[in-house]
Amino acid sequence: MLEKFIDSILAPLLNATGWMHVASSAIILLLLLVTAVITYYLFEFMIKLVMGRFIRSRKSAFLKVISKNRTFHSFAHIASGIVLWCGSQTVIEHSDTYSNYEAEILGKLALLYIFITCLLIASRLVWSLNTYYEKHFDFARQYPIYSYLRVAILFIWIIGIILVISFSLQTSPWALLTGIGAVSAVLVLIFKDTLLGIIASIQATALDIVRIGDRVSLNKYNVDGRVLDISINTVKIKNADNTVASVPTYMLISEIVHNWRPVEESSSRRIKRAVYLDSDSVVACDTALLEKLQHLEVINRYMEENPDTEFINLTLFRVFFQDYLSKHKNINHNELTMVRHLDPLNVGGLPLEVYAYTTTYDLATFEQIQADIFEYLFSMLPIFNLKVYRQN
Repeated sequence: MLEKFIDSILAPLLNATGWMHVASSAIILLLLLVTAVITYYLFEFMIKLVMGRFIRSRKSAFLKVISKNRTFHSFAHIASGIVLWCGSQTVIEHSDTYSNYEAEILGKLALLYIFITCLLIASRLVWSLNTYYEKHFDFARQYPIYSYLRVAILFIWIIGIILVISFSLQTSPWALLTGIGAVSAVLVLIFKDTLLGIIASIQATALDIVRIGDRVSLNKYNVDGRVLDISINTVKIKNADNTVASVPTYMLISEIVHNWRPVEESSSRRIKRAVYLDSDSVVACDTALLEKLQHLEVINRYMEENPDTEFINLTLFRVFFQDYLSKHKNINHNELTMVRHLDPLNVGGLPLEVYAYTTTYDLATFEQIQADIFEYLFSMLPIFNLKVYRQN
């Protein structure tokens, strides 16, 4: 009826030519599309109004999460898709044959549109679980679930794509899967990184190797920064210079990854730095030097405890500086603290290393503490007649 009405309007303009049928079909399809768009905005407004009041009355945190990621708004797409499909079926039933083909295509596209929207709704509902979990459970950072949910979303889309293809080919999904099995070796090669990424993301979460927000280092690739995102295929890491590196997810389990999380959780940073001393300045203490050092309480006590020992200036310096570190307010005394020798250089330098942990993880404060310690160390070397090694 609508088609005949449009034809009666177009007939005087196009003189009943073949273009009249094309124009009539285009107008009908355009009307369906306009109706679908109007339906979408109408339902979106109603959903926003009704669900907003409903969520405020219920005060449900999970419903707020679902609303924030626009899951409810997706139902407006389903409504517009239903309008398209119903309209196409009406055209097929009440029109002549020349517009049936376009209506059938529009009907199939409408069903595809509805189905994809359903997949989006399912994906958003699954991911809403992760958002709710991270916001309302204190142990969420320690036991993340985003890797499992992303795998679940991937399988939702895989199943959805199989159903779409089987519907388009008018065949059974099981028959389609049988055909896929025949070319599984090729698919494994094509999706090798994705399959490895799925396994790696699950293992990284299950074994607690890496979490979002962790500082990690991959020295082989000169990457050192914070993990921004862990997807099935890639891990995004923001370096200290604000560049973002993307590395394959499977590298989390196939490469050596240094995770700084335990250091951050301990609220402590390690000082591990050596001063190279001139080995020629390491000598036995004469009477004058011993008398000069006796005003230092820890040295005086050490000499009293070891009366028959020939004192070496470097030995006394190690004792003095070990005592200094043990009393330092910014050194973590629950961790190992020591002043030790390292393997000497062949050219004459004798490394004396300070090994300790600070009471803070903050980089700027750590560097200040470390600088203060070594500045004091350098200032005390001349008192013990020790010299810093200088390479000629």
